[in-house]
Amino acid sequence: MELSGRLFLAVIEEDNTQRVLFRVRPLLGEKGPVQQEDLDEFGDDGFLRIVPDRHEQHTFKERMRSLDTLCLINLRDTTPGLDKVRPNKNYAPQRGEHNRFVIYSDAVRNLEDVVLYEVISEGRAAVAGTPAYYLRKGGHIQGPFDRGSGEPVDALSCIAPDDNRLYAVSMPDGRERLFYWPQTALIEIPQAAIAAEQDVQQEEPAEAEPAPEAAEEAVADEAQPEAEAEASLEEAVAAPAPEAPFEGAVDALQGIFVQAGYEMDRDDAANLLLHLLLFPGLRLTARYLPDARLAVRLIGQALGVGQAEAARLGYAKLFAAQDVQAQAKPAEEQAMLWPCILMEVRPGFGGRLPASPGAARDAAQLHAALQGEGQEIPVQATALLEEAERLLAEAGCPLPLTLKLDLLRYLRSAPALLSGGADAALDFALCCWLIPFARQQGADTALLRPLCEAMPRALARL
Repeated sequence: MELSGRLFLAVIEEDNTQRVLFRVRPLLGEKGPVQQEDLDEFGDDGFLRIVPDRHEQHTFKERMRSLDTLCLINLRDTTPGLDKVRPNKNYAPQRGEHNRFVIYSDAVRNLEDVVLYEVISEGRAAVAGTPAYYLRKGGHIQGPFDRGSGEPVDALSCIAPDDNRLYAVSMPDGRERLFYWPQTALIEIPQAAIAAEQDVQQEEPAEAEPAPEAAEEAVADEAQPEAEAEASLEEAVAAPAPEAPFEGAVDALQGIFVQAGYEMDRDDAANLLLHLLLFPGLRLTARYLPDARLAVRLIGQALGVGQAEAARLGYAKLFAAQDVQAQAKPAEEQAMLWPCILMEVRPGFGGRLPASPGAARDAAQLHAALQGEGQEIPVQATALLEEAERLLAEAGCPLPLTLKLDLLRYLRSAPALLSGGADAALDFALCCWLIPFARQQGADTALLRPLCEAMPRALARL
């Protein structure tokens, strides 16, 4: 079965947890389900063993586990001359290795890289395997809905039961699941052309079977021959200084958003990371909802973790929304609406999506980097916040205590981590907290203008 140049919905499983071994089986291509005769070419169960690409030897286990059950095999943008699928030199059924071929891990990605929906029966939203899904009730199929919240994603549409982009797929356990793969909605993933890779031959792991207690070392050693091939080059170049965890994550966020076409300077990226680390929830808005949803996906790409995994690791749960004018919400919903960060898009057509996830960023390590950053809030800043509170209270929108406590928490960490210091932190406090809150309550945000004269970001939000 020829996989080169194609995309596939696939199922991934950790078939040996003791040795941390993963394998993947293609289920559905852009032109229809993978047939059994095609799977037979892979032999045995029709799976391919996943081995770590040399760029993610140390993040392989975490990223593979973050993919859940369904994933994407992307061989459409493979650099010419690099074989991502090869015969498995360790194939030995008598020793428990039943996968005749290997696939390198950089070709195995999460489903956020493609527009693809599972179609599920009404009442079964929790079992959807794709980030968004369509709901089937009898012959009526409508969607898409967000898997996490169950809320509509963009404008709802209906699919005819006989649509030629609806595919019934047989899973390895024999169950049948239905997927919708719209032909015109595929996200074009740009070419990941790295010239150095054309000169480096990837090798399979050594045939010696590792001891069970050496599970993680076995994974890291999968790509050892490549590391040895580059050793002389690495030794000839002075080792760079260790990357500061917080600064490295800021660089990753700024780089991926600027590459994609958003407006983001370094303080914008640092502010975004602070909110991701300090608070349980964060709302991202944009002029158009799809741009906000793309921003959510790009954060996962930059941090090297999937959205479901991000919440478990300690990052904020993300909500995407369209930037709209004042729209009061019921009291019980207000807590999830702030803080709020507006994602601005720059003009022009120079943006491109990332070809692969960035290095995994350990949230615990980033949290540790924030410890000791707390400082006293300047008296002038406190006075300005109290004046903002007074103005909003007079307009019938007193600030909730929880908002004030969260805002103080932000202001104790932000000045030391923003190049603009305390002034930039206060600017972000108004444009990410007080102004969105006032708008959500239906207040006239112009009443805050006298406080924002020296705050360019806040002024732009009024």
